Amino acid sequence: MEDVFEEYPAIHFSRNEDWERTGTVGSLLSAPIDDTLPTLICYADIVFQPGIVADLLEADAEVAVAVDEGWATRYRSRSRESLERAEKVIYENNHADRIATDIDPEIADAEFTGLVSLSPSAIGFLTDLVDRGVLDAEDDLPNLVNALTLGGIEPVTVDVDTHWAELETAEDLTQFVLDTKANTLKRLESMVTESTIASQFTFTAEEFEEDPDRIVVLIRERFDRDVIVRSSTLTEDGWDQSNAGRFESVLDIPSDDESALIDAIERVIDSYDGNPSNQVLVQPMVGSVAASGVIMTRTIEHAGPYYVINYDASSESTVTVTDGSGDSIQTVVVRRDVVETIATRSAAPLTLSNASIDASAGSSDSLSETIASRGRSIGDPALRLPAVLRAITELEAIIGHDGLDVEFAVTDSGEVYVLQVRPMTVDPGERLADDSEVIRSVEGAREAFRESQYNSPIVFGDRTIFGVMPDWNPAEIIGRTPRRLAESLYRYLVMNDVWARQRAEFGYRDVRPLSLMHSFAGQPFVDVRADFNSFIPSSVSDEVAARLVEYYLDRLEANPELHDKIEFEIALTCLPFDFHQRAEPLVEAGFSQRELQELRDGLRTITHNAFERVESGDDLDALDVLEDRYERIRDAELPDLEAVRLLLEDCRRYGTLPFAHLARAAFVAMSLLRSLERKGVLEESDVSRFLNSLSTVAHEFERDGYRVAVGDLTFEQFIDMYGHLRPGTYDITSSSYANDPEGYLRPIVEAAERPANHPDPKAVWADEAKSAIESELHTIGLPADCDRFVDFLAAAIEGREHAKFVFSKNLSEALERIESFGEAHGFTRDELSHVPITDFLELTTDQPAAELAPWLQDRITEGGNRHKVAQTVELPPLLCDETDFLAFERPASEPNFVTNETVRAELAEPAVDDDPHLDGRIVMIPQADPGFDWLFGYDIAGLVTMYGGANSHMAIRAAEFGLPAAIGVGESLYEQLTGADVIELDCSAGTVEVIR
Repeated sequence: MEDVFEEYPAIHFSRNEDWERTGTVGSLLSAPIDDTLPTLICYADIVFQPGIVADLLEADAEVAVAVDEGWATRYRSRSRESLERAEKVIYENNHADRIATDIDPEIADAEFTGLVSLSPSAIGFLTDLVDRGVLDAEDDLPNLVNALTLGGIEPVTVDVDTHWAELETAEDLTQFVLDTKANTLKRLESMVTESTIASQFTFTAEEFEEDPDRIVVLIRERFDRDVIVRSSTLTEDGWDQSNAGRFESVLDIPSDDESALIDAIERVIDSYDGNPSNQVLVQPMVGSVAASGVIMTRTIEHAGPYYVINYDASSESTVTVTDGSGDSIQTVVVRRDVVETIATRSAAPLTLSNASIDASAGSSDSLSETIASRGRSIGDPALRLPAVLRAITELEAIIGHDGLDVEFAVTDSGEVYVLQVRPMTVDPGERLADDSEVIRSVEGAREAFRESQYNSPIVFGDRTIFGVMPDWNPAEIIGRTPRRLAESLYRYLVMNDVWARQRAEFGYRDVRPLSLMHSFAGQPFVDVRADFNSFIPSSVSDEVAARLVEYYLDRLEANPELHDKIEFEIALTCLPFDFHQRAEPLVEAGFSQRELQELRDGLRTITHNAFERVESGDDLDALDVLEDRYERIRDAELPDLEAVRLLLEDCRRYGTLPFAHLARAAFVAMSLLRSLERKGVLEESDVSRFLNSLSTVAHEFERDGYRVAVGDLTFEQFIDMYGHLRPGTYDITSSSYANDPEGYLRPIVEAAERPANHPDPKAVWADEAKSAIESELHTIGLPADCDRFVDFLAAAIEGREHAKFVFSKNLSEALERIESFGEAHGFTRDELSHVPITDFLELTTDQPAAELAPWLQDRITEGGNRHKVAQTVELPPLLCDETDFLAFERPASEPNFVTNETVRAELAEPAVDDDPHLDGRIVMIPQADPGFDWLFGYDIAGLVTMYGGANSHMAIRAAEFGLPAAIGVGESLYEQLTGADVIELDCSAGTVEVIR
């Protein structure tokens, strides 16, 4: 109390010495009240906007009571207990009848805010009530108002429309502070010390309309440099919707140019919805901008405990991130629990040090060594990340809220400007997992990563790296956060054994029994060390193999943006026609000609093996066996889980292994094709014409749709042929085409056109090109026969697509049988998706249901919780050291562009159940899974995927159809595109840009 007196010496304070036994009336009576003046009474734990006082005094009433008609939703997720505890009001015709806490929330008209205005006559009546004993010191403020009402004075209610806060919860104060853009900045301006909020001039649309000349004069008097005229409407920066970017802002307006000012203000107001109370905010332009961007203090989708910073350090603009115009937008992600340590560092460029990690997550000798040898800078130096984080944590503390969306700029001198603060529109009540659960999961993953960094007796390399996109890229096939059933199926069918067996049988090093996929915090990653080892021909000596693996790992770590292109930019896995050019980095790294020749000879053998294996037809024969056995298993009367066991074992033996061989051969084929293009033997159009001549599953799908349209094939037969496909091949929650034929297959039929007659692949290229190809084949030691070469290319590429189509029948039927089993025991697809396949395979068919159901429910609950946490965790697509579990910069992926065309169109993110009407739009999907083939039933204008490589299924599909596509744009660019209305896909220039 003494501190308060000292801070505000000009204010008179009265102390109620008997406060422990009295109510608010007792405290009121302890103060000297002048009955010749209006008196304002309020609780000490409320705050309100100044305009409310004026509204009460202008109410022209003996008693005016401030109420909030939006009380029940004053803040989101308000508890029933809070509603019951609130002092509620019942009134009629703006006259309060009663104020009390025991009023039923269902019938209450408003909440009493604790603010009352009394006229001099009301003060006199109040004194009389006390003298007569109607009121005493133990009464509270609602008793006082109720007593005045009973005495014949009718209190008038004034709705304050949520522009107040009671310090009951942190969110109360937050909602008071976070108002319109202009009001929020004004309230924070004098409170921040770690950042700067530029001075401002604010006026309403109505004020400008009434006297524009006066507004312009005031602006010119206030500012002596260029200004920005910004929107500040009542419908933006809200809790439920931000309307970010919806309204106009005009930059770089000379403050002394009257015409330019009026034009800018009119442009901003014209973008509004017509409400005269909407504000216009004018501020000076921030000069010498080194970096600018937006910070989300939690993740957008699930409110995870991370700061996500999108910034541009390549231009001097402050709007390139918000308007999507930046060419070099970068993203930094920092775990919230390590920010305090980072923010205490200087404003210099941030390098995660051992000290910073020790402070938050424990120390270890191995960690010290890792950081010392490979510590990395986070973010561009111009960002001044520690200073920015100090500014943002201060804002959180002032506002009392940790879900903020903040626009900022950093000047050349390191000064941090806050340009805008608004609440994120993520409801904290909708968080999938508690922060503590997320941090605990990530720390467990960090420990698992540490334990993986050992010298293996099986493979070369003194440490490993993990990635979501290399080789059998799980991000593309099952997604970044798959459910346990999908993840375990992928392990069972490919990643535990099949992948390594295929490599060994193909002529590469045998790395069995290593698994290729590891899970960190519920997210699957490829073990890149094992992968690089498996790409070295078995004929290469251990000495050279060890050097190659170390070189590959070092190069990937130095160039993380290549994580989805390791076979194109880092590792040599077959013998391309331009081997000497591809091997130049190896020469620069110090590999001798003898070592390179050893590698070249081994790669030639691998490439020969690809030809011979495809020509033998063994893998296609195995697929025939699979199809025959599939029919017999499907038609047999087997218990569901026994059918699942047989279907998946057959799938692994006769399906995914042949598929892996054909996929490897197809990669060799595409590598040879692309190297001919790089050498100028073929043009890009030559390659496209060749791919379009192939008879792949996609083309057969299109032809069969036309056959249905003209009556040569029934729709039921069409369903039987393609019904097993599903957008998520391994995901039981992803509906198969057969389960929704009208959504997936009917559009193929309705959009069908007579298929073009595809030329013979051998007739696509001119004789001159064929002769040149034969010369190239001879040069690298392959059979110099172009027709044989074309046969190999066609058989490998067509075979890969056919193999995936065939083995997915077994997988899809297994998923349907698992659903049937679950349904019999009362479980849904969604619930079953959280149970790993190993649990289903271990169940016995004669286990009593009374024991099975509770056990399965426990597994479902465990898997469901794990999935929620996994969805909330943020990890980079490449894990190189332990610091990546704390803070990282998302690598900028270089998309794989298909065709040389440019297309500008509306953007669509499809969902079959929503009848998306995709014709003429650029479609955006997370994964390049062939289960999205149904999209080609629409006349889409282009395709963008978050994940996928140059050799992915959808890249091949797009090339076959001549569809402009950007495959594998990465998480950062995908996020920037999400929510855009129109984008431009320029495949020749290699760009994807937001138009609006």
